[in-house]
This record gives sequence, C-alpha cells and structure tokens, in this order.
Amino acid sequence: MELNNLLDRAKALPKDKQRRVAAILGAVIADAAAQPVHWVYDEDALKEALKGHAQPEFLPQSVNPYYRLATGRQSFYGEHLIILLRSLVACKGVDTTHLSDASYKAMGPGSPYDHPGQNKQVYPMQGQYLHSTMRAFVTSYGAGTHSAENGTSLESYSLCFVPALAAMYASHPDLLKHIASVVSLFQTNPLVLATALAEGRLIEQYIQGAEHPIENVVRELSSPTRQCPTPADLEVAGHIEASLQSKPLSIYDATQKFGRACYLPGAFQSALCALLEDQGYASAVREVIKVGGNSCVLVIVVGACLGAKYGLDEIPLTWFEKTEAAKEALELCLALVLCD
Repeated sequence: MELNNLLDRAKALPKDKQRRVAAILGAVIADAAAQPVHWVYDEDALKEALKGHAQPEFLPQSVNPYYRLATGRQSFYGEHLIILLRSLVACKGVDTTHLSDASYKAMGPGSPYDHPGQNKQVYPMQGQYLHSTMRAFVTSYGAGTHSAENGTSLESYSLCFVPALAAMYASHPDLLKHIASVVSLFQTNPLVLATALAEGRLIEQYIQGAEHPIENVVRELSSPTRQCPTPADLEVAGHIEASLQSKPLSIYDATQKFGRACYLPGAFQSALCALLEDQGYASAVREVIKVGGNSCVLVIVVGACLGAKYGLDEIPLTWFEKTEAAKEALELCLALVLCD
C-alpha cells in the first residue's frame, strides 16, 4: 500500500488510536529529520552547516562528526525503536527474549553495524554507529552471558524505546511494567529506569489528551500510591520540577542550562523544556535540531509527545516522504494499534 493510502487509513482511526500512531511516527520522523546533524556539539560548525538551508531538518549531507549515513536514514536510536516496534507487532506485545534476539541480529555480528569503521573506531565512520550501550549488550549476549551495561551509566539510550511501548500500552495497567522489562535488557541504572518510566507516563498523558501532562507526571511520581514505584522517582520528579521552573527559557537557553549531551537527567530535562515552549510539532523539532548535541534523543521524546498532541496532520508530508523507514513504520503502527 502506498504511503498516502496508509496515512489516510491511519487518519480514519478513532482518535485514541490516531494519537498512538502519531506518537510513534512523531518520534521516528523527527529522528530521521535530525540524523544528519546528530552529535554536532561545535556551535560554529553547526551554524556553518546550516547556512544556506531554509530549515535544519533532513540536511542533504551529514555533518555528524562520529558517523555518516544517507539523509532519510534513522539514527541508531530511531533504528532500535523500529526494531522494538517490529518485535511488538510480531509477538503482539512485549517478549523480551524475542526483542533480545532481534536486537542482536540487527546490531551484532554480520549486521550493518559490523563494519571496519566500527571496529577501528575511526571518526567519522561511514555507516551506522554502535552505541556503547549496545556494544555491551552485543558482547555479553553473543557470549551467552547476557547482562546489561554497567549500572553506573547515565546514558539516555533507553528513552528511545518508550514511544512504542507507551503507544501500545497507554491506559493499560502494565504499561510501566513493560517499560521496565525492556529497559532492564540494556541498562540497569536506577535513574535511567525511573526517567524512562516518567517518559512513559508523560507520553501516556499526551495520548490521553491531558491538559497539563508534565505537571500530572510530577504529581504521580510524588504520590505514595503510584504504580511501579522506584527509589529514584522523587529524584526524577525534582528534575522535572527544575524544567518547569525554567519556563520561559527558549529551547536554546534550556539546553545551555541542562545540557545537550547524551546523559541523564539533562537530556530529559532539555526535552521537557522544548515541550514547555511548545511551538507545535514541526517548529519544536526544528528548534531542537538547531541546538545541536544529542538532538536525536531529544526529538524522539519531543516528537512522540507533540505527535500525539497534534496528530498526523501536523507532521509535514514532505518529512514522511524523506524518511526511508516511514512506510514500514506506518504499516507497523497500524498493525500495533489494530492487533487487539
């Protein structure tokens, strides 16, 4: 089925299912849009790269200093989100054994991630980059001693999984349990887990059409009767409060305050500030891309939330057309929301 026909089919769904589809696609499309300038931390280099382009998304040539992919491809974050999406559809829900095996096959030996540049760690490598989180996973899984990476790591990697899980399980009592089971395959740091659970709560709020989604998450994390409690919940509530108190900082100023790097809590706080400024889906994604740094994680969070809020009509059709995985992702989304 052609892309336009798939979009028409998605837009004909009941509102709740449309929001679920738009949350996933909002993340996938935004990740592809940001990929050519992912991990550019040098502000002068980023400004130079964007010079002469009306908008920052889908830059024709990658200027990523660590890895180079064709425009329209997903970053490794977006690609792993799609790997999870395939697994959810194939298994009609979370199956950690299936997901582990699928992740290993897609990113391990003999995969597109297994190339000379990866092994030599010469930058920028031509081809997909294997994140440290997944290097640890691939090594241990391949040795038959599967264990998640060092529990001290505060990498924001696992935030990429949450849009698909929230879209499938929003309003389901096991949403948080399923997020925890997926995150624990790859990361074990308590703050990473608590932040991913907060992200799940947040996307669920947007799917449900809540009026004050961020504030609602703070209240839930602070409640002694909250679901799936973790020891770091109150710490994460404090990080969210700090983002709320930063309003009305611009997205740029917010990332200067909380950081543009891959680590938590800053990556999540910066994404929240983009949501607080809320310029609409396309404008918010563009502003995040323009600040540089670990933009792909930020736009996955922002794209999922604002995709759910504003719907498929607000994601530019040209962005769909420029994203290589858009058709597959849309087919998977439709299968996901219709699998019950």
